[in-house]
Amino acid sequence: MKGILLMTVLLITLGRCSTSQDQSAIIEKPVDQNKRLYNDILNELVTRHFYNLYLGEQAVEDLDLKYSIHATDTARYNSEIGKLRQRVEADTSQQKFICISNELRYGPYRLLRNFNADSVQFFSWIKSITANLSNNFHAIADSVNTAQVRYKARDFRAPTFKISRQFRNCEIGVVSFSKVFLDKLGEHGVLYYEFVCGAKCGKGEILIIEYIKDKWIINEHHRIWIM
Repeated sequence: MKGILLMTVLLITLGRCSTSQDQSAIIEKPVDQNKRLYNDILNELVTRHFYNLYLGEQAVEDLDLKYSIHATDTARYNSEIGKLRQRVEADTSQQKFICISNELRYGPYRLLRNFNADSVQFFSWIKSITANLSNNFHAIADSVNTAQVRYKARDFRAPTFKISRQFRNCEIGVVSFSKVFLDKLGEHGVLYYEFVCGAKCGKGEILIIEYIKDKWIINEHHRIWIM
């Protein structure tokens, strides 16, 4: 009888240990750092470097025209831009759409064309702007010339503009990213993007980026082309 009782207690104890071990083995899934990276960079580009188109092209043109006569009055201009930003942030119905493409239309071609198809000169230029990042310059060159295809429109989020899955609804424009190359610590990186906002509106740049305080920011812009 004592043997049966002892066995029962042992089984219950083992069961509790097993449950405890199972619970302790549950690990929260890590945040997709590259997904965060592309989202952070997209948000900075749209709100700071894409001609304020996310605030509405006509509204920005009206302000540009209004203050073009008083070119030195930048304080009042910036103040009105700030108010326009607040209205757009508060009213989602005013937010404009940007489209995400997984194809680089100009990058691999214009990068080499700018250097007359001289790969040695191109790698030398890559080396000059990424020397503090890595000495694997061929890998960096391959990265900035290869479109990222992992993240689609559904993977991007923005507080002040909207992401469209339909290319007929691109009020801000169309943006594409290359694959990102990161240093060994994963705190610095380089990537290429191209932005097309019309028949004669757009640009392509190589960005040097850095991870600071849980956010990716742009440290340097190196323009490849503009139209």
